[in-house]
Amino acid sequence: MGAVTLLVAALVTVALPHSGASVCPNGVFDAWGAPGAVLTLAGSSTPGGTDGVGAEASFTLPAGITVLPGDVVAVVVDKAAHTIRTVSIGSGLVTTVAGNYTVSGDVDDVGQAALFNNPQSVAAYPDGLAVLINDRGNQLIRKMDMATYAVTTLAGTSGIAGQTDGDGASATFNNSNGIAISADGSFALVVQAHSLRHITLPGASVTTVAGSSTAGSADGTGTFASFSTPMGVAITPDGLTAYVTDFDSFLVRQVTIATGAVATVNPDYNASGTERMGGAALSPDGLSLLTLDLVGSTVELVNVDAASGDSYGQLKTVAGQSGVVSWVDGAGYAASFGNPNDIATTSDFRYALVTEELNGRVRRIDLCPYQGLTCPAGLGDVWTSPGSVDLLAGVGAGAKPWGVDFTPDGRTVLAAVHLGADQVVQVDVYSQTVSVLSDVGHDSLAGIVVSPDGLYALVTDSAQHMVKRVQITAANGVAAGNVTTISGQSSLLIIASVDGQGTNAEHNGPQGLTLTPDGQTCYVADYGGHVIRKIALANNNDVTTVAGSPLGVPGSNDASGLSATFNGPRSVAVSPDGLTLYVSDYSGDLIRAVDIAGGYAVSTIAGSGSSTTMMDGIGLAATFAGPIFIEMSPDGATLFISDFVSTGYAVRRMDTSTLEVSTLAGSYEAIGNETGSGSEARFNRPVGTAVSPDGFTLVVGDTDNNQIKRIDLCPVKCNAVCTSAFNTTNEAICNDTFPICSADVASSSSSSSSSSHSSS
Repeated sequence: MGAVTLLVAALVTVALPHSGASVCPNGVFDAWGAPGAVLTLAGSSTPGGTDGVGAEASFTLPAGITVLPGDVVAVVVDKAAHTIRTVSIGSGLVTTVAGNYTVSGDVDDVGQAALFNNPQSVAAYPDGLAVLINDRGNQLIRKMDMATYAVTTLAGTSGIAGQTDGDGASATFNNSNGIAISADGSFALVVQAHSLRHITLPGASVTTVAGSSTAGSADGTGTFASFSTPMGVAITPDGLTAYVTDFDSFLVRQVTIATGAVATVNPDYNASGTERMGGAALSPDGLSLLTLDLVGSTVELVNVDAASGDSYGQLKTVAGQSGVVSWVDGAGYAASFGNPNDIATTSDFRYALVTEELNGRVRRIDLCPYQGLTCPAGLGDVWTSPGSVDLLAGVGAGAKPWGVDFTPDGRTVLAAVHLGADQVVQVDVYSQTVSVLSDVGHDSLAGIVVSPDGLYALVTDSAQHMVKRVQITAANGVAAGNVTTISGQSSLLIIASVDGQGTNAEHNGPQGLTLTPDGQTCYVADYGGHVIRKIALANNNDVTTVAGSPLGVPGSNDASGLSATFNGPRSVAVSPDGLTLYVSDYSGDLIRAVDIAGGYAVSTIAGSGSSTTMMDGIGLAATFAGPIFIEMSPDGATLFISDFVSTGYAVRRMDTSTLEVSTLAGSYEAIGNETGSGSEARFNRPVGTAVSPDGFTLVVGDTDNNQIKRIDLCPVKCNAVCTSAFNTTNEAICNDTFPICSADVASSSSSSSSSSHSSS
């Protein structure tokens, strides 16, 4: 990210913004419109028991966490400090409310006069008037009144480890871990060494639901089932089902509470043997479970919707990168954790709070993107200003990625490596890992486009004058990575573009290409031939020239079809309705439009021609210095353009309705390799661009930096930051704390319900 986001909330409202239902509030969105924007709420790397705001506070070993009703305060057990702490979710204010720092014991009393011994977990009653605390070192379940902080013992025998069922003090527990209370407050569940226990409330009658003292991963009923050091437990809203996370096996277990029947949710998960599953938090609809990899230091989302078919039991990483144990705030895999311990969420599943054992911090994760929502209108992005640039992945020294495109599910970016490795590589958007899909060969891959069904990609081999097909997913007997030639032939004698079928046709330096929405037609910009070609994929790959001089005569003449001329067309993009083709006329410094339905009539829509500057403006009043590759947004409203000049590089955008051209990121006055917002970012020869299917993210092949960068499009799509007045005068300086924006919003909050920035 351009800036690390740290919540220093002493200056802001303690309440978080909520819209009531399980939706992303207008005006609050994570940094990329992508999974898991992570920031630090409280704590530091220095162990201690100091109360304070944000980084002023310290924890010794924060373990269990719960959020009280109202979503204003969280309760954290500081295990090694033997204390109970409250944390303001909005301000990061930490206060010790019970227990005596570094003094362990078993004393029922009020506040800091009460004593605990390595408390492990905590759960809030539905009314928020009390919490249950698993006092693991004492083998007790304790209750704390949230009004007086009076602590009493509910169940267990102090200092006696066991699995004896019984009432109150006659029951025994054995190194219990997670604890949860049902939505109606009638019972609690506790997981301990290889079993799940049930506690009636308020009577404190303890029974074993499933499992025994023997470790295992067997499904079954009651004691015939087995667990392997269960760590977390969550109860469905109807109180009928529990989900238990197994530390040793990295499995999620579903338990029918009434019968004790246990079934594994993710039996096919292929654990590497190093993962260790931690706490559990269930979404309000009971269909998604958040958990942790304590060793890999990631936050995982598990699909527990039994009606979801093949995706049932699948895990998706929300934040952190497996094996990277550190402390970095950021979005998704750009963030890192140090042995996360427990997790809790706000009531609407808007935010998750995570305790970290190694880092001694409480972190906050934005879960809004998982609500499946569109970019909120009105306020845009609270964390960064428009056009924020971040690194998605490096592809290796000398690899030079040119064309890029997303797969239809948005999970993967494919890149055509232009020089050096001569490969098509794939980047997992969530893990940011890079792998080789295919060794295409030769030395000049340029454009790439993925088919609508995601089965294959088409790439241009510019030096070999060919268009090739690369299989993405094995299908119909064709292996993934398989390469075939669609059209063109390799020849050093090619001086013009020749029509024909498949390999009988000739291209002259093909570069950018695009597919029509139905996937039946491919349009290619023949850079060396100064023409636009059409490949009929459903008609034996028949190649015809649809616009530009068949003789390869360069120019900027607007006319129909073959009477028009282009000057080094580099890229093409088709509108979502398939009726208009946009062309970046690189050497002519123009953006052209081709009317597909109207005899391929060509018109110049932006740029003044032969320019060496990048000037924003409308239509022909704008200038381009070297528009190379272009990309259309999914809604057809915006054309993105990578633009070159000798002094700098930028990514620009054009409104396809008004033809207004503006600079999204980078600068014509600077070359470099910097992340940041808008003109603060730096590129070194950005070429290919691609928009994610949800329209939130633009990726760019930053060629000479050997990187793929991503740009936040959410504020662009929303077309506003804070209020319209703020956007007009302060568009580029909207920062994490919104000092001006907060005042702006406060003055207009009575007239606009979407003007809440109380979380920032």
